[in-house]
Amino acid sequence: MAYQNKLKKTLIEKMQRYYQVAENIRNITQKEHDYHKKLNYLLSKFISKPREEQIRLLKKMFPEKTEREINEMLLEASKEVPEETPTVIPSLVLFKSAYSEILEEYIKLNEEINGLMLDLKYYPIMGLWSGGIEMFYRQDDVSGVSISERKPSKRQVDDFLNMRMEMEREDIKRRLNKVSPLILDSFISTRTQHFYQQVLKCYVHGFLEASCVLCRAITETIAKEYISNQDCGELLDKKYKDRKKESIQEILIERLEVDKKIVSLYTKIGNKADNILHKKEQATDEETFEIINFLQEFIKKFPKHVG
Repeated sequence: MAYQNKLKKTLIEKMQRYYQVAENIRNITQKEHDYHKKLNYLLSKFISKPREEQIRLLKKMFPEKTEREINEMLLEASKEVPEETPTVIPSLVLFKSAYSEILEEYIKLNEEINGLMLDLKYYPIMGLWSGGIEMFYRQDDVSGVSISERKPSKRQVDDFLNMRMEMEREDIKRRLNKVSPLILDSFISTRTQHFYQQVLKCYVHGFLEASCVLCRAITETIAKEYISNQDCGELLDKKYKDRKKESIQEILIERLEVDKKIVSLYTKIGNKADNILHKKEQATDEETFEIINFLQEFIKKFPKHVG
């Protein structure tokens, strides 16, 4: 939670500055646009006059300008100026030293925000005030695209994934080496195979609670399929309210005579998953590894003609 809150705080600060910078760039762009439009208008009034006369008149209108700046004004005035304010930064702005710092900051903030947004996809962004939420959907003054709509570049995604993998690589390798392969003398259903793969992937990549809950899903699936295959499926039907309620463990032991040691594995896995879902316990690496071992033993020892 602390890491999540730190990410959120950093992102909000970056976004606030980002919108300020975007607005400043927009103002600069607008100022440039208005300046050239005004200059074109003024020059149009004496375009037929000789260049020397144009320079003299401009010096009179802009006494603070040097002769070099006056010549630059004449050069820029000859360029076509669009009627509508552009939504991209004019090339003129990009090369002016007065604007270079703010443009560099805009580009840097843009990349930093994209990186933070990639990291925050793993977490819900909670506790935002209305203005904070609005920042995610507001179109900035330069790109015209909101932060929520933007897609990071392929390079940014690659860099982010490389960083995450580098941080987690040693833990992933350690967990992967710990798990033994599941070797069976019979077949299990495609559904069970799929769930089992998810159990291992979640564990190896550190999603321990998800791994434990999926372990329970597998044992329940196997047990219910077995009960149904033994023509006892009606015992699982909740619509028979007049019948004494029996747990899956009771059905397996008392009606189908499944070994109690096998059923105890079912119970251990189910209890741990219940504690995670309902008692807010966090699974540890060792506990999850133990439950996976219970699951492997359960699958191996459960009656073979299931599913």
